[in-house]
Order: sequence, then C-alpha cells, then structure tokens
Amino acid sequence: MTEKEAFKIGFLLKCAEDGLTVEQVESRIQQRASLFKKEAGPWDTFTSILSRGVDAAGAVADKAFWPAVIAPPLLGIAGAYGLSRAQDDTYDVDEAKKREEIAAYRRAIDQLNRSRRKRDSF
Repeated sequence: MTEKEAFKIGFLLKCAEDGLTVEQVESRIQQRASLFKKEAGPWDTFTSILSRGVDAAGAVADKAFWPAVIAPPLLGIAGAYGLSRAQDDTYDVDEAKKREEIAAYRRAIDQLNRSRRKRDSF
C-alpha cells in the first residue's frame, strides 16, 4: 500500500468515526483541498504560457519532422537527376554522319558555284 492510499483510507475512516454524511465528507475534502491551492502569480502565468508554447512546438515538430528530414535529400536527388539529364549529350552517331554529309555536299556545291562564276567572269 502506498502512502497516498494509506492517507485516503485513514481520512475516510476518520470521517466514518465522526459520523459524517457523504455531503459533509465532500465539503471536508473541498476545504482541505483549498488549503493546498496556491494563487497563480506572474511566474505561474509565464510558465503556463511557455509550457503551452513548448507543447505546440512539439506537436508541429512531430508532424513536420519526417517531411523536413526526407524533403531535402529528395529535392537534391531530383535536382541532380534533372541537371544530369540537361547535360546529357544525346548525340546520335547516324544523325551526325548525315549532318557531315550534308555539310560536305553544301561545300562542294559552293565550290562548284564559285568556280563556275570565275569561269563565267572571264
């Protein structure tokens, strides 16, 4: 039996010895309880507000913890992937050969046109 339980039993036995009714026992409990209540001072108000603020911050931190931990790495991975995709040289070899051939044909045409102009100018 704890001290608290022993106190309760002793208190109720004393009330029974005095022959008190239920209402009288309740009023005696309220009287005794009012002796232990203290008035709230400015320090109690401050600590009350502070404890509510800490509780609210804890609730927000509980809900925001995993997104705050997971979001930066995910954003970094997504950004790195996007950057790597932007820097990828998706250069098709066949297309490059076709471009070189077209450029060579154009140079040949230009050279032929120049030589024809020279010939026609004499």
